Amino acid sequence: MTVTQTGVTEAQARLDAMAARLRDLSPVTQIIAADTMTLIDDSFAGSRAPDGAAWAPLAASTLARRRGTTATILVDKTILRPSIFARAQPTGLQFGTNVPYGRYHQTGTRRMPRRAFLPIDGSGPYTLAASGPAGTHWSRARESIRRYITEGVVS
Repeated sequence: MTVTQTGVTEAQARLDAMAARLRDLSPVTQIIAADTMTLIDDSFAGSRAPDGAAWAPLAASTLARRRGTTATILVDKTILRPSIFARAQPTGLQFGTNVPYGRYHQTGTRRMPRRAFLPIDGSGPYTLAASGPAGTHWSRARESIRRYITEGVVS
């Protein structure tokens, strides 16, 4: 009896290529980072959370303090919005803001309603939003990463 084994070399080469892509996802995370910034910019432009929920309107006291300047939500001194970043990493994505008060807008406080602008869920700091435009964004991101690792396709 003779046993013939075929395809082992090809399978090993494919696994090696997948392992190399897994170590450096940056070709696809660069695209995801740009798309994440677009999602966040759309939130500011539409006064909506990345999951599609409308931001609470400004309180009358807030509008009075602004004395006729901008009534746009989360835009007063134009510090928060330009501070937001999304960076591609070899094995993931980093996004957020370095403005300390951004977290209070993102999560809300006892005296201020939540006005989420980052595509994370309110249930935890590292839980990605799963509904609305953000949910669609993260589903596409996962599929892009899967295709890149398994097929080498950047999309």
